[in-house]
Amino acid sequence: MKIINLLKTLFTNKKENELIPAEIKLTKILDISTGNLTSDFKETDYKSVREFTESEIIDFIYKQNFHNLLYRELGFDQTKDISVLREQKKPFIVDSNTKPGDLDLVLFDKENPEFAIAVEVKTVKFKTLENLSVFTNKEKGLKEGIIQVNGYLKLGFHKTYLLVILLDESWQQKKENSIFNESGLENAEKLINPNILKNLDQNVGLIYMGVRQITNQSIHINTTVDIKNIQNVIPRNQLPRITKILKEK
Repeated sequence: MKIINLLKTLFTNKKENELIPAEIKLTKILDISTGNLTSDFKETDYKSVREFTESEIIDFIYKQNFHNLLYRELGFDQTKDISVLREQKKPFIVDSNTKPGDLDLVLFDKENPEFAIAVEVKTVKFKTLENLSVFTNKEKGLKEGIIQVNGYLKLGFHKTYLLVILLDESWQQKKENSIFNESGLENAEKLINPNILKNLDQNVGLIYMGVRQITNQSIHINTTVDIKNIQNVIPRNQLPRITKILKEK
């Protein structure tokens, strides 16, 4: 009976489901034998999306396979085996007293390590209320992120990006958020002070990824993720030193 009711709900709410962004991810699994929905995560693991650290949200993105969205935006061939290095220092960074202090992500195709991509990750946290007003915090951290990523350029990677992850706790609202919607972050550029972003080097690509908490459950249970390129990257010839390091990884 539970299975029948579940299927009935899926088909009778077709119009409503069409409004949900294509990248919605439900991690609950249907047990055919019992009709129950189960999950690897307990509700006691719940916390607001705005409480996730940058490291935790990257863990989440990879665990839920949302990194494939990022890889497509970065231009990776989805059929290739992409290597991921996180929180890297030596041997990439020789002088620990200068910026950047570390590299958040280094991504490369093992067959073509000379086209590696270095990514600085920063989060900006929002809370969209019932009246659609938006409360923002931690925008100031972007200033440090821009200083960091501008410092990436001297290391000599093929491409360098700043990935801004927009964490939105929007489940209290009654209407669709005008910022995080199915059209793909179309209004996201308005969220961050342009006086901060103007300091971003023109060679650095800028990508926004929106992670929206659409219910009062954990984002491990139910969330939507969108992505948008804001500033095109300018590729550069990768330094042989970087390629050599990657070949040894």
